[in-house]
Amino acid sequence: MSDDLPSPIDVERSLTPVAPPPGSPDHARRSGASAPAGAAPATETPAPAAARPLPAERLAFKGRAREEVIALDWPFERDGNVVETITVRRLTVAEVAEVVDSGALAEHGLWAVWAAQAGLTVGELRGLDEDDGGRVTEACNRFLPRVFAATLAGTADAATSSGPTSATGAPMSGS
Repeated sequence: MSDDLPSPIDVERSLTPVAPPPGSPDHARRSGASAPAGAAPATETPAPAAARPLPAERLAFKGRAREEVIALDWPFERDGNVVETITVRRLTVAEVAEVVDSGALAEHGLWAVWAAQAGLTVGELRGLDEDDGGRVTEACNRFLPRVFAATLAGTADAATSSGPTSATGAPMSGS
């Protein structure tokens, strides 16, 4: 019976190999190889489009105050303008998501949240005079979203003091 079959080497190919689909385990290995004659060229997987943030409407909130203006004892200059006050405000769901999704929360902890509440960068907030910075972060804590309350409570002395902090941003003992 084996005498009836021709040798596979003597037979010309009748089928064209198919390139593995993008994303398959073998795609990366085979995409660099030249395709056999007649085979469709391998196509690259298109890069996923950047996720667009979900829309958030600007609402006219009623009831309690959602912001507080802090007059600075030590004004500073930013982009050629003198900053004499900082407005601290509550964040919306979209703004909290932006702080978390940007990685700023993981990198800077509550400093990222406070900076967003104050409309400053983390560096600007940490660069404020100690007395001004203390009043700004105290105001931020009054407007702090509940989702971050456990973080604040877990920081030693943070709820009662916004005094001197270590290089990592944690309050120093004895403040």
